[in-house]
Amino acid sequence: MDLQVLIEQNPWWVDPKRIDEDPQIKEFDTSPVRWVPGIKRYLHLDRDVIYTLRGPRQVGKTTLLKIIIRDLLKEVSPFRILYFTVDMLSDHKELVELITTYQEYLDGMGVEGRRYILLDEISSVEQWVRAIKYLADTGRLKNSTLILTGSHSLDIKEASERLPGRRGEGDGPVNKIMMPMKFSEYVETLRPDIRRGVELLRLSNEEKNELILKLAVGEVEGKLLSALPYMRELRGLFERYLLTGGVIRPIVDLSRSEGAGEPRIRNEVYEIYVRTVIGDLAGWGFRESVGKRILKAVIRTMATPVSHHAIAKETEIGSHNTVMRYLEGFESSFLLNLFYIYQMDRGMPNYRKAKKIYFSDPFIFHAIRGWAYGYGDYFSSSRDVMMDEEWRGRLVEMVAGGHLIRLLYRIRPSDVFTHHENIFYWRGKRGGGRESEVDFVLKHNSTLIPVEVKYRKNIRSEDLRGLKRFGGGILLTHEGDIKVYGKITAIPVELFLSLI
Repeated sequence: MDLQVLIEQNPWWVDPKRIDEDPQIKEFDTSPVRWVPGIKRYLHLDRDVIYTLRGPRQVGKTTLLKIIIRDLLKEVSPFRILYFTVDMLSDHKELVELITTYQEYLDGMGVEGRRYILLDEISSVEQWVRAIKYLADTGRLKNSTLILTGSHSLDIKEASERLPGRRGEGDGPVNKIMMPMKFSEYVETLRPDIRRGVELLRLSNEEKNELILKLAVGEVEGKLLSALPYMRELRGLFERYLLTGGVIRPIVDLSRSEGAGEPRIRNEVYEIYVRTVIGDLAGWGFRESVGKRILKAVIRTMATPVSHHAIAKETEIGSHNTVMRYLEGFESSFLLNLFYIYQMDRGMPNYRKAKKIYFSDPFIFHAIRGWAYGYGDYFSSSRDVMMDEEWRGRLVEMVAGGHLIRLLYRIRPSDVFTHHENIFYWRGKRGGGRESEVDFVLKHNSTLIPVEVKYRKNIRSEDLRGLKRFGGGILLTHEGDIKVYGKITAIPVELFLSLI
């Protein structure tokens, strides 16, 4: 490979200060909202390891790589840092050629020390795992740290199977997941003063996990009560979170427009994301029209159980297998979250029955909804959704489900992580009586943590019916106080999300 191609993407080889001219770095430095993802702490750059970093489009993976590069430039020779956007490569052979060219260049100059190889959009290179395996087997990755980013998880299983023992050892999984900001990160980023005032935001993950387990049996720690004076601020931030989600671009856009006196998110911010989804559909060999119809059906049925057959019938696609294939693609690209029904008698999910489908983030929901329904003003349509009590409740339920997935990963991180076998929804009847349900059931070892979402102020006795079937649980509410009903804890959703 022509060395000049590498030099063009690594201007710090000419002058380390050029990193400050990088588009992502300049945008980060001038942004009213600067978010450094927490995942950065879990990337250990002092060892031979091959990390993958996956997450939705537009979540900020490239910016994170550039931040890492700027930090490294303060400590090591610029030549020891290779960044490359590999979506221009045609196949795995060119990937081998790229890294070989780089390693031989440094060997020829006599550059010693660990090398940092950061490859963006690795999923776009067919059989990239084959290339990395070859390079590892031939010793080309010794004394090197690799971070490979991508926007779907379809190839993670292959990487885990074909690269055992070749990816090094880190503290925790080497397949990392970078999602949009959690609500707790949102609070800490937009209002660091609240983090200083609210003790529970400063607790360790282990302490937060313990508090959640206690909530599930009706026990409330004083640390939670001390956060209640901040409920007004937390509620305001949560209302905003339901509009922007945790995706940095709309968060920044809304902040800038507020400074100008006209708070809104520009249409082009939504459309940038939509174009990436359309591009992914084409890349997978999916038809845009079919994908749009399926996503439209998902929006209409969100938070209610639906089957592949029902979606196929509604969209007139014809084949439930086509629906299943598209939904799997959307979930692997972090667009959707699917939850299966829990079989209480068998202690496992039933994959054949109707499932509940949610979007992974509020902004992603608003962007796809605006595109699928052809709304001319995305921001206004998202505000309209927020004004509808039923839809607001669905959005809160969507956020709760997504955060429970994050909680599960925090409790049980894994290189082959999936939530399907540990987070479900439940429906059932008692003695032939009225049907009861629970929005989410999280399985932690032998413990079941049922979570019901009722985003309204007045809680009724029937709201507790499903949780009582499990002998306790957590009820997420719109109330401003924490209440205990036996072994059931009713807690403001904002406080609960702050624990995740």
